[in-house]
Amino acid sequence: MHSSRLSQIEKQRTKRRSLLRQLACSLGPSWNSASTTSTTTTKTTATTSRTARAGHHSRRLRLKRLVINTSTRSTSATASFSATSPSVASNQSPRSRAHPGALPQKKRRQERRDEQRLSEAAHASRLPAHGLSIGEFEVFQHHLCRSDLESYLRTRNTMLWLWRESPREPLTLSRAVEATQAYGLHHGLVVHIFEFLLRSGYINFGACPFQVDSSRQAAPPSGRSRRTIGIIGSGIAGVAVAKQLENLFHYFAGRFAPDLPPRVVVLEARSRVGGRMHSMQLGRSSGHSADQHGSNSKHAVDLGAQIITGFDDGNPMEVIIRRQLLDLGLHYLFNETCDLFDHKGRLVSKPMDVRCEAAFNQILGEACLLREMDKLPPQLKDYLAMRAKKDNRSPGRVLSDTLPTLGHSMDFFLESHPEFKSWTHSELELVHWHYANLEFANATPLDQLSLRHWDQDDGYEFSGPHSMVVQGYGQVPEMLSKGLDIRLDMPVTSVRRQTTSTKTSPVSHAKSLSAAEPVRIQCRDGSTLDCTIAVVTVPLGVLKSKQISFSPALPSWKERAIAHLGFGLLNKLVLVFDKPFWDPAVELFGYVASGQRGLPTKRPDLRAYRSSRGKFYMFWNCMAVSGLPVLGKECNMTLMAGQSAYDCEQVPKEDLVKEAMETLALIYPQVQPMPIPIETVVTRWSQDEFARGSYSFVGREGSGEDYDLLAKPVDDQIYFAGEATSRKYPATAHGAYLSGLDVSKHILDALVGPQVICSGSKANNGFSRGTRAATAGVPPPEDFLQHDFVIPRRKGRVPRSMVADFVAELSDGENVVSDNGLEGIRG
Repeated sequence: MHSSRLSQIEKQRTKRRSLLRQLACSLGPSWNSASTTSTTTTKTTATTSRTARAGHHSRRLRLKRLVINTSTRSTSATASFSATSPSVASNQSPRSRAHPGALPQKKRRQERRDEQRLSEAAHASRLPAHGLSIGEFEVFQHHLCRSDLESYLRTRNTMLWLWRESPREPLTLSRAVEATQAYGLHHGLVVHIFEFLLRSGYINFGACPFQVDSSRQAAPPSGRSRRTIGIIGSGIAGVAVAKQLENLFHYFAGRFAPDLPPRVVVLEARSRVGGRMHSMQLGRSSGHSADQHGSNSKHAVDLGAQIITGFDDGNPMEVIIRRQLLDLGLHYLFNETCDLFDHKGRLVSKPMDVRCEAAFNQILGEACLLREMDKLPPQLKDYLAMRAKKDNRSPGRVLSDTLPTLGHSMDFFLESHPEFKSWTHSELELVHWHYANLEFANATPLDQLSLRHWDQDDGYEFSGPHSMVVQGYGQVPEMLSKGLDIRLDMPVTSVRRQTTSTKTSPVSHAKSLSAAEPVRIQCRDGSTLDCTIAVVTVPLGVLKSKQISFSPALPSWKERAIAHLGFGLLNKLVLVFDKPFWDPAVELFGYVASGQRGLPTKRPDLRAYRSSRGKFYMFWNCMAVSGLPVLGKECNMTLMAGQSAYDCEQVPKEDLVKEAMETLALIYPQVQPMPIPIETVVTRWSQDEFARGSYSFVGREGSGEDYDLLAKPVDDQIYFAGEATSRKYPATAHGAYLSGLDVSKHILDALVGPQVICSGSKANNGFSRGTRAATAGVPPPEDFLQHDFVIPRRKGRVPRSMVADFVAELSDGENVVSDNGLEGIRG
């Protein structure tokens, strides 16, 4: 009874979301779970229904969406402006200006649309449209009260909208102030809002250039040396840090006076930029070679990061790829079919497919329900004890009967399923295909995943159509890296830092950082780079391998985080043919491997299924994005996921190609003779000394907190960035990029001090000029980012209830204005 009810719940809650979501990167999957309370999340993207197999039905949405205080909604940002005009104030209706506190009950349609644009701009920036983020609350809590909130949100959202309308050009302070000067906020507070958005990477990021001011490019004073920020690794995280720091150092150049801002140097171990975002040129058919980064490649295939898993709801790649790097082409994935073929090459029937998927969903759901129990059922403990003896020293062996992994728990519910004994080998193989798909999503066998925290990032996924970059996703870090000081072929072997025992204030600490170069980075060739701050962006696998030594050693809390997080493996085999022999319209199809050893037996050997289920489990058609007839399985020309990803790295390439071709011959028996591939590529990411794997996951003893600990700096001298430091977006390219923006903000805070709103009576020249500018109604000059405005404290500060997390706020999609009326609009 309970199982039947659970099955129905799971079936409703998990409508096969796209595995394209997981093809996000060699950095791995990012999840597209639907919210149980948001109507907009039911509008799933048009992607393959089975693509979701490792996505929607495999992750349970555990984060509840919170409804913001009703009083917050009543004071939501209600800016009114024309879509064609950047000046909001000039387009306000006369009635609104005459009676600012008494808007008509039914606003004009255009006003509603304008309000919606502001809300969408905030939502697309990962900020709550109708409340404060935690970062905003910490900065502005003493200078806002409830009555100020509407003006604040209108000002902030207008700045976001202004920049997102033209993200190829920087939003200037002058333009931001001019557009928001009629909103009633203190002039200095408007400047602080601009500064907050700039520091935090909400505006003027990505490929957006900054305006060069020749007056700030003077040589440093004699006797003064220029500080250095050293970045280890030029993956998307390293490039993001370097690009954003260069940007911030330009805007805050005055804070470093009389010295120039630090220089930024990137040390890259490889001979190319991009790290695990690697688009490899396919050379035989193209007849020419690309440059060292592959940016001129006309026929390329992604060996690592591959899929952009939706641009909507805050993905920074939406701005970077679709609005800034306009030379990049996109291929959207709309095909909703994904057929499965069994180990004999026969098409799996639809009823059997649906039945086995439902059984898998039920098994996964029951395993996840264990997290809500105070203690484990006795039957499960007995099963774990039995497995501990039976597994011997296998990689997925049971280590504890009190802390089961996700895989061990699912195996228990699989074997205790009421229909388990009646299942045929074909049905068991199909159920294990879904296991393999979930292992692909997490880049590891399921018995390595934390039962309690494996899906801790649910609820932060982006939505929208999935897509691939034509000629390779690796072009993105390559284009963003232009103009940066990146030194290739410089593997780092050690990072040594000076330590101080005395605690200092942020301001005095910033001065001490400017006085010396306390960190020395040493490379394999013996060269060194002395820097004020080092940023480590290497993959987690490199940190686990300890090929970079730290002196003094990293703190114990940092080492524990590195140990508790896992770093998984996913591999691809790419086959290139002269002509396609498959249907070009088919994006992908699955292959269900055999779980039998030798002759069929009455009693299934589940160990055989666990070891073979991920081999060649998915084939991927890359013709539309590579420019060649390429068939690549997401993990080995067919994906190699789970234990198979590790086993196949020990198999010669020729044997893998032969077995893959035999598999294709079963699926396409009408193709005679089977063509011979003219080019083959196989990835072995765990053997790559500069990767040591594919992407991170939450290990047996890990939790989401370990991502935060890995991101935490050490003594404000060594910072960490990368997908394994992103708690909300781990194992994704966009998560790695966002971690770079976050680290850049913290480094700026360490160098010049955090953003502080002055509330005292002292005023410097900047404040005096600011006062005159505000009084005269003239926008301040750009150098007023070097201001010291004195802004009175509010007696009644904005309450904590005004803080709204991005995913906790009701989706702005619920407020969409319909052409048929204004019903459903929240106000």
